[in-house]
Amino acid sequence: MQRVLKPILLNILICIYCCCTLKAQSTNNNPQAKSKIEISGNFIVATDFHSVYTMYGGPAIKFSFSKNLYASISMYPSLRWKNDPVKSTALPMLGAGIQIGYKSFILALPFYYISSENKWKAAPGIGVRF
Repeated sequence: MQRVLKPILLNILICIYCCCTLKAQSTNNNPQAKSKIEISGNFIVATDFHSVYTMYGGPAIKFSFSKNLYASISMYPSLRWKNDPVKSTALPMLGAGIQIGYKSFILALPFYYISSENKWKAAPGIGVRF
């Protein structure tokens, strides 16, 4: 057991050290340029034409082009509502994809892995940001 834990612990410590000490090079000397952290939520409804997905925000890497226009690479915690006449169920799922927003309007293209079919499905959707 100790033989396995020592390399794992060493790798974790090296990663923590690298994350704390490495800094990105920058040629931007503008003191006004700063990072910004914000909390926002969104609600998106998407479909793959077999199921409906309701998405409730999630972590994202956001690229702002102006005050109102942005694009992001996002994770989508979702509920998948299957159109099944015998048993309609809501299945929790996690999708990943891109999102483009303008003011409060959102266009999203998440991808979901459907394990029962062993394939990825795209589910384009629209939503609002609050």
